[in-house]
Amino acid sequence: MVGLVETMLGSSEKVESAMTRSWRIRKALLVCGIAGPLLFVATDILAGTRWKGYGFVSRSISELSAVGAPTRPLVVPLNLAAEALLIAFALGVWGLAGRSRSARVTAVMLFGSAAFQLMGAFYPVHLGESLTTPANTVNTVLIGTSVLFLMLAIGFGAVAQRGWFRLYSVVTFLVFALAGVLATRHNPVVLAGQRGPLVGAQERSMMYGCMLWVALLAIVLPSNRRSFPGRTEASAGKR
Repeated sequence: MVGLVETMLGSSEKVESAMTRSWRIRKALLVCGIAGPLLFVATDILAGTRWKGYGFVSRSISELSAVGAPTRPLVVPLNLAAEALLIAFALGVWGLAGRSRSARVTAVMLFGSAAFQLMGAFYPVHLGESLTTPANTVNTVLIGTSVLFLMLAIGFGAVAQRGWFRLYSVVTFLVFALAGVLATRHNPVVLAGQRGPLVGAQERSMMYGCMLWVALLAIVLPSNRRSFPGRTEASAGKR
């Protein structure tokens, strides 16, 4: 009898230890959701300040990693590292999603956004060329798709979450959607295959805002297990 009890206690400790390790891994993946956005923004600011004459308002983010740009050797590896961190974060969100469908879709959208950004690094913009050239067109499509995935992640994240973060997500989604429409609708410069005079401000307001949303998501996830159940599968409901 004593041996049986010891065996049961040992098994229970092993299960608890495995659950603890699993939770620590998930927490580490969530930290990537803070580190990735910080690295992305820091890289943009650092590279922009090191390129003499570069304008944050009038120049696109992608120009910093463009072929022919003096900042390309700095930006490319740092951006790749940032996207790798965001992919790890997406895996962490999936691990905490449990049976919540909207949470799982959020994770998939985050993964897709980072994946398309990674692909965009291998099809960079070429400085001095129109947006309609083959190389620049491919980059624009890839980055545009990445942004679309990120917007969808915000939308499904709003469904999965509750309280103030849901409201914040809805407002963020609507503001960025409206900004995207206003930035391109009836803009003769964009329609002609060139970049608008405020392209830098437009891109940064959207991307910095999205990166802030990702970082806040990483912060609220551990304390909001009703929406992202993770450790308490029994409390998860399908949405």
